[in-house]
Amino acid sequence: MLIGLEQGKPLHQALSNNEVFSPMVKEFIRIGENSGSLISSIKYAYSYLEEQKANQEIIKQAMLYPLFTVSVGLGAVILLSYWMLPELASFLLSLDQELPTTTMILITIADWLQKDSSLLLPIFILLFLIIFVSVKTGLISHYQYRDWE
Repeated sequence: MLIGLEQGKPLHQALSNNEVFSPMVKEFIRIGENSGSLISSIKYAYSYLEEQKANQEIIKQAMLYPLFTVSVGLGAVILLSYWMLPELASFLLSLDQELPTTTMILITIADWLQKDSSLLLPIFILLFLIIFVSVKTGLISHYQYRDWE
């Protein structure tokens, strides 16, 4: 950018290869230079960036509840599969009836959890870490609004 400015290029051309600013901000600067109101265009760009940052925070907060709900639901399914499904499976298998495929899948999962119960704690820890890391690193904001290029 500095080299372009030293060569006498307009600011918007010097910023054209810069990946720091979004295309929208670059367009604000180009319009400001062409109209002779660069200062007000930079103020508009600043307002735009502040609003975009506020929107990202709102989106991040809005994503926390669904993430929490899915995590609790998944945890409940795992716990029910571990404790309740084996009892239900033994009852259903004692009926000597052909069971639906989904029921057989659930029984298989319950058997797997019963045999490999040492995996329950790592599954819960992994689930917690996914939630924690996604909140702390802003991974949730990956779903944010992006400028059209």
